[in-house]
Amino acid sequence: MTQPSYNFRWFRDNGNDHEIPAELLADALRSAQRAFQYAGMIAESVNRLGEKLRARIPAEIARKYVLLCHPAIEGSYDVPTTLGLEELVDDPAMLAAASLFNSAVDAGREVSALAQGMISNLPLASLPSGAVGRAFLLAVSGVAPPRGSGWSLELTADDRVSRILTEDAHRRLEDLVKQLEDGPLIEKGTVTGELRAIDFARKQITILHPVDDRELECSYSVADEITLINNRLSLVHVTGRLIRDVSGRISMIDEIDKIEPLDLSPIEVGRVETSVGILRAIHKIALTPVLAPEANSQWMTAEFEPLGLMVTAATRSTLVDAIRDELAFLWEEYVSDPSGLSESGNQLRNQLIAHFEVVSNASR
Repeated sequence: MTQPSYNFRWFRDNGNDHEIPAELLADALRSAQRAFQYAGMIAESVNRLGEKLRARIPAEIARKYVLLCHPAIEGSYDVPTTLGLEELVDDPAMLAAASLFNSAVDAGREVSALAQGMISNLPLASLPSGAVGRAFLLAVSGVAPPRGSGWSLELTADDRVSRILTEDAHRRLEDLVKQLEDGPLIEKGTVTGELRAIDFARKQITILHPVDDRELECSYSVADEITLINNRLSLVHVTGRLIRDVSGRISMIDEIDKIEPLDLSPIEVGRVETSVGILRAIHKIALTPVLAPEANSQWMTAEFEPLGLMVTAATRSTLVDAIRDELAFLWEEYVSDPSGLSESGNQLRNQLIAHFEVVSNASR
């Protein structure tokens, strides 16, 4: 028996991959490490995990499920890794954790078993509901390249299956996360506020919510600590369960799913999946998000004038999804079926064809 091993290889569709941001590599490997630790928790102790309110990784799990990086392959961005220490190669829980990780990556692949969109149809059906199961899937989502980055990741495991994770992996896995919710939620949402204080001992942050001019406290995970340190006194998005008082104002944020820094850097449009196939931008398309002052900076907006495109969302990640959805809708409505278009409709159709090409037709 051998240790589970993985090779991480990053690439871009346009071939412009002679340089890669170090942060992209570090974030992916850090997320993979966290995902394996959650997988280890699940493999070793499924019972009652669904009752946990927070996904805290025990020290013994953190020490055991270690992702070890080996020297990179010369002339590439390939990073070979192994899971666990050599003396643990015969541990069945280690193999079970690796299998669970592989199944989650499969669920986020461009071609995956997610066609029905139901977690019950996947090997992930045994995932515990609640915080631990959600944290595991979100960690695997973090392995995929960031939305709007234009990068893809090829992940090869012991089974020699090439698993390609694109930006769309985030959405697929986040859709599965919603199926692991536990109990009725008061309201799920996102608050954008100024990060005022970090309490490292209590693992809590304080943000100023500008809509109500109220300071809100919420817990954070160790995985979010670097993001928080780098964004002190900056705006951050906090997504979780919003608890309101009798006046309707948010009084508390609980069950935090994600903390994201405010990022107003340009969003690069890579591949776009439609019902008729996959589109690729012929020339570089980048949209610069801006905060919407009329919504007290709780929403972000991005425009692309040549296509008359304007989308709004609560966070950068959801904004990227909204941009891709809108582009897919426009292509399906104006290019795939051009019958009965008005003059302005034909102009938009011509603009779409000038900006995108079909690189892969939908399978029949």
